[in-house]
Amino acid sequence: MSLMMKAFLNEAGAEILKAARAPEFLLPTLIMPVAFYTLFGVVLQNGPEQATYVLATFGIFAVMGPSIFGFGVAVAAEREKGWLDLKRAAPAPAGAYIAAKLTATLIFSALSLLFLYAVAGFVGGVNLDRPVWMTLLTVHLLSALPFSLIGLTLGFLMNS
Repeated sequence: MSLMMKAFLNEAGAEILKAARAPEFLLPTLIMPVAFYTLFGVVLQNGPEQATYVLATFGIFAVMGPSIFGFGVAVAAEREKGWLDLKRAAPAPAGAYIAAKLTATLIFSALSLLFLYAVAGFVGGVNLDRPVWMTLLTVHLLSALPFSLIGLTLGFLMNS
């Protein structure tokens, strides 16, 4: 196994564990999109098409939390504490840090989407074909990339 892959796996494991241990990250990113979807897509729905439309829009909301706030706030906090200076002095490849953060962001985005899709399918009455579900998931996960870049930029420009 290459040095880059080993560094990436160590960093990714640490990022996932760090995020999983932080209820101030988990609760808003996993529960808020589902709660808002339940309110606007299920409770206040004006027809079956609205539940599907709201699912598509709140799927983007579900990936924004981990992407902008989870990624950006974590980078800002690590930068303020001097952790990034220590990372630069370490013999690990620089790309492993960003790749690990992005991987953790995608994992938590996918988890948030899983809860959202479950509520949409079982409670909201959204009935889509399997290829449509997969396309929607792909679009939602790909939308995490620009939001992660926004989070990274904010993390380097602002305080935590």
